[in-house]
Amino acid sequence: MSSTFPLLRVPQVVFSEIVQVLTPTDLTLLALCSRRAFNLVKSFWKKPKNARLQMDGRYRFHAAIIIGYMYYDLLHVSSIRNIPKCPVEFVEIRGTKVPIGYDRTRTSFGTYWEDREFGFKTVMDFVSELFSTDIHTVEFLYDTYWCFEWVQSRQKTVNRACLGDGIHIEYLEYHKILENCTAENLILYAFHFQEESPKQLTFKKRNHLSIYKTYWVEVKHLIMMDCVEIVIEQPFLEIWDLVEFLKHWLNGGNEKLKYLSIKRRYIDTDEFCVREFPENLIYLNEEREYESELVQTGVIPKGYGLKRNDGAVASIFWNYLDHSFAMYVPTDITI
Repeated sequence: MSSTFPLLRVPQVVFSEIVQVLTPTDLTLLALCSRRAFNLVKSFWKKPKNARLQMDGRYRFHAAIIIGYMYYDLLHVSSIRNIPKCPVEFVEIRGTKVPIGYDRTRTSFGTYWEDREFGFKTVMDFVSELFSTDIHTVEFLYDTYWCFEWVQSRQKTVNRACLGDGIHIEYLEYHKILENCTAENLILYAFHFQEESPKQLTFKKRNHLSIYKTYWVEVKHLIMMDCVEIVIEQPFLEIWDLVEFLKHWLNGGNEKLKYLSIKRRYIDTDEFCVREFPENLIYLNEEREYESELVQTGVIPKGYGLKRNDGAVASIFWNYLDHSFAMYVPTDITI
């Protein structure tokens, strides 16, 4: 014999403790039960400082939240045409009644909508309000860039945007995203069909810019990137390109830059510094660490670096973790 537990009737101090031990996935499902359940979860959930709400508009539309290193699927969004044969219930999400069911192939709960785009936006509004947090990360493909444009229109800033999953994209679409996307951190992980760089291209100021899977970047573009972190996959940049960029930095260019990574063929960075920059050469005799959510550095080794006229110092090294020529500008060293 089974019985139901009157969860919403327990004292609020008890309900508050229950909310703290449930996962965000559980809380999302609980909040779908009624408007009162939604309001109680919203009131008693204590938002962690490192909670990041994610809108994934790539192959499967879904909302997720990441807390530290823990990833929680919240809800998937599918077309009503894909409703499964398994039993479904109906829930109301921001005024629209839709089917919901457990998808065994995805091991998550899915909602089914007549208009998938409208449904995705509605679900994201729902979880954003529930967890009292803006959307932190938007992931999209060439034909779902509207996800980012919608998030951009609903909140003041977007922390992170990521294009693609190693997919192909038309040349004009690629550069439209590069020039118009306002995310503080932009990751482009896609091929475009035309490997030539555009005649005119502007770069927005960002904290981080990564460009993978395409080889159009030239040294003139690196000089134009006003970013704190730059990660480029470009095996065709030559030694003289690196020299030109570093001369630009030594003359005061790219002043915001703290970390640069260029995936290319191996070079001996100590020998490179000694040969190309004898007048700016210094030796850094301490290992250092650079903390970042978006770049893998490991321990930055002792070795040669460059000194700028204003006293800024750059450590030049080979990053064996991602096979890249790397440059790190510490903020606590001036000479």
